[in-house]
Amino acid sequence: MAKSLKDIYDETVKQHRDCMEVKNPEKLDEVIEQYNVLLNQVHNEDTLLFHLATGFHQKGWNGLSIWMYQCLTEKYKDNAELWCNLGSCYKGEHKDEKARECWEKAIALDPRPEYFVNMSTLYVNQGNPEPGIQYALKAIEADPNNIKAHWNYAMLLLESARWKDGFREYDTGILTKDRPDKQYSDKPIPYYAGQDLTNKTIVIYGEQGLGDEIMCVSGLEKFVKLYPGMTVILDVHERLENTYKRTFPGLPVYCTRKDLNTIPEWANQYSIDYRIAMGSLFRWVGIEQREAYLKPDLSLVEKMRERLKAAGPGPYIGISWAAGSKTTHSHERSFKLTPLAPILEQKATFISLQYHKEAREKTEAHFKNTGIQIHHWPDVVEAWLEDGVKSPGFDYDHTLALLCALDLIVVPNTTAVHACGALGIKCISLTPDAHAWRYSKYFHESQMPFYKDHVRLIRENGDWDKAIALAAEEVKKLSNKRNDDV
Repeated sequence: MAKSLKDIYDETVKQHRDCMEVKNPEKLDEVIEQYNVLLNQVHNEDTLLFHLATGFHQKGWNGLSIWMYQCLTEKYKDNAELWCNLGSCYKGEHKDEKARECWEKAIALDPRPEYFVNMSTLYVNQGNPEPGIQYALKAIEADPNNIKAHWNYAMLLLESARWKDGFREYDTGILTKDRPDKQYSDKPIPYYAGQDLTNKTIVIYGEQGLGDEIMCVSGLEKFVKLYPGMTVILDVHERLENTYKRTFPGLPVYCTRKDLNTIPEWANQYSIDYRIAMGSLFRWVGIEQREAYLKPDLSLVEKMRERLKAAGPGPYIGISWAAGSKTTHSHERSFKLTPLAPILEQKATFISLQYHKEAREKTEAHFKNTGIQIHHWPDVVEAWLEDGVKSPGFDYDHTLALLCALDLIVVPNTTAVHACGALGIKCISLTPDAHAWRYSKYFHESQMPFYKDHVRLIRENGDWDKAIALAAEEVKKLSNKRNDDV
């Protein structure tokens, strides 16, 4: 018997719900196509438009979603869910004020806990956590089991430098899938939550990007000393394999943490009792400003020094100008090269630390337009060459060695900041007013909570020109010192 349109619709909606629970983007494409097939047959069905707009938003096609939701809100002005979803589309494009307007309308129509959660997201990584904390608490009061509310609450507490309370909530990010939930057995292994690990085996796995993993591994030294007879296994980003094997020679190091859907073969060699994501270590060992804790490849450092000498006279300044992606607020922590002119006009040899593919093109264009050269070495700072071939720089040891050979690093909030902190290298990080909790102004105006004062934050404070001028002054001091020494 042929399926009715209603049967097909019901089945498609279920597939849509299921594929979002497991975050299956390929299945989402099939669902969107099926909605489109149904819409071709039932042209004026608003429910189908709603589901299709939702699918487009989940794909990141927010422009289409906004247009479709706007059409629907004109017909259904009292539908809180429509206003909520429209706000989410605006938030996806960083149009926060429009998102706020939509979510306020949703709350006025129907004050659900999830709408308060949405409002709290407007304050995550924005440099003003307190209003967001209040919205998160409203959501938790209405629904104590709302894990997204607890996750946003964690982020906002951390940004306000309330480490103990923030990290107590931090593991809710595993449940929301904002943090990875890596398994090491077909039979789920318990996540560490303070159990006695005496004579037990635990896997500590890396999470998020390279910078986050480098930051989080700062808690490892204290953690491995908590319990006698404890066996610790590291599962880390493959670009950091050699660095960690050198830095932690007594620990087994594997590189499978990014594949969340496969049980690694090496896990069968061990009787693993617990697992924990690296960021969760801070709940148990606290946060402190560490001296250098990563060990670079000293032979590579010497090679980088020779290469720098061939590039020109010192001082040698590492520089980058773009960081993150759209979802990690690259628009807040990235620059064009032109505004950095006060830095680049100083007498120094500048080395690009930019890891994006277009970096070479940008440095060449900048040289053509200004006569100021920024040396870009893809084999050192980029992970991939053409045609998907791994660069030597895929091994992050190369970038770490270059950092060690430089006199000063000037970068936005990016991986190099954490690498410098972990190596004890002098670094200036140009930090926007809207920043992640790692750069919390509630901790310190110019320092980070993880690293000693060799990492200096120069904050936007509403005036990038002034911040850039301060960084330029530091480069000028190095240049003058070199001239005096000569």
